[in-house]
Amino acid sequence: MSTRTAVLTAALLAAAASAAPAEASHRHGEVVRARVIDVRPVHGYEEIPVERNVCWQELRRRGPDPAAGAVAGAIVGGVIGNQFGDGRGQRALTLAGAAVGAAVGHEIGRNHGRNHGRGRVVPVRRCEVEVHYETREVLVGYDVAYRYGGRVRHVRMDEYPGRFIDVEVQVRPLR
Repeated sequence: MSTRTAVLTAALLAAAASAAPAEASHRHGEVVRARVIDVRPVHGYEEIPVERNVCWQELRRRGPDPAAGAVAGAIVGGVIGNQFGDGRGQRALTLAGAAVGAAVGHEIGRNHGRNHGRGRVVPVRRCEVEVHYETREVLVGYDVAYRYGGRVRHVRMDEYPGRFIDVEVQVRPLR
């Protein structure tokens, strides 16, 4: 081989070696640092349930209480029944008068409120829980572009990467 050919070959080999990326010297599985060249936040949306207590006032009519009519009827019926008989008969008539008076008083109280619409109107507070959904924007992660092996590569990361990221060298044969 001539000196000129040897010098040309040596120059070509040196140029080829200097053109090869520095990463070529890394071993499989080795962790190296790569330069981050672009970071873009990625946002998404989620629906969040929000509960709130909703209250209002309704006007309700409070009529006569049928139970009060039954009590009053039992008292009146018992007093009237007690006026008749003596001894055991008097007790029996008092109990019967109270029972009949209670039934009649209850019916009168019920019918009186229904037929005459009497009673007072009172405000009644009512509440219920309503659930509605709010759409909120949330940060999902970061799309990161980095340079390694002379190429730009992309990855999505959960956290902001900074100026460099660690990458693991993967070697696979070409077929």
